[in-house]
Amino acid sequence: RDPNPKVDGLLKLREAGIEIIEGVLEEEAKFINRVFIKNITTKLPYVVLKTATTMDGKIATKTGDSKWITSDEARKEVYKMRSEFDCILTSSNTVIADNPSMGVNEGQIKCILDKDNRTSRDAKIYQQGQIYIANGVNTPLKNGNLDLKAVLEDLYKKGVCTVFVECGGKLAGAFLKENLIDEVYQFIAPKIVNDNSAKSCFDGDSVLNIADSKKFRIYETKIILEDVLIKAVL
Repeated sequence: RDPNPKVDGLLKLREAGIEIIEGVLEEEAKFINRVFIKNITTKLPYVVLKTATTMDGKIATKTGDSKWITSDEARKEVYKMRSEFDCILTSSNTVIADNPSMGVNEGQIKCILDKDNRTSRDAKIYQQGQIYIANGVNTPLKNGNLDLKAVLEDLYKKGVCTVFVECGGKLAGAFLKENLIDEVYQFIAPKIVNDNSAKSCFDGDSVLNIADSKKFRIYETKIILEDVLIKAVL
């Protein structure tokens, strides 16, 4: 059924004397329309988080070195992915540490979470595209940090239906802990850091039991040169 309360196609069909059979390929239909369903039922954008890791789940060494974990071909795939989303979201920590440009198309928005306005306007990310800075002035705080759900609510009001998150483990972990991630795109390189103090792709919770882990469903895998891309939906 159409989740939009303003639409009642079933009623019109019944009034026209047309027989209706419901539930046919229902789960498949929900998956195909998952972005629309999320938008219309929650008034929030659909959120996909992208990460690139070693085989042991690391995004950088303990010194912060991360260039490059994946291949040029994998990074080109990320460029294509960005074009499919209304908004690219990242943190001030990522901007300061990596100085990414995160190129987008006309009409797309780059959202930077910068509570204390620490980023320089000379950073590459500011040189192209529409910019929205979520800071401590225009966004409420939660436990001393920006309220991530409030950021997403604000973006949805601006017409953003899909958000592509590229960030470090702390912010990724915060999004995951607050159940604000709908999908994960994870690139895995055939490398092992072999250092537990290296930086992990998700680092935002304290879990004692494996049963309490977030459970995703993998729906696509792809080999990109030497790397693997896994797409999984919550």
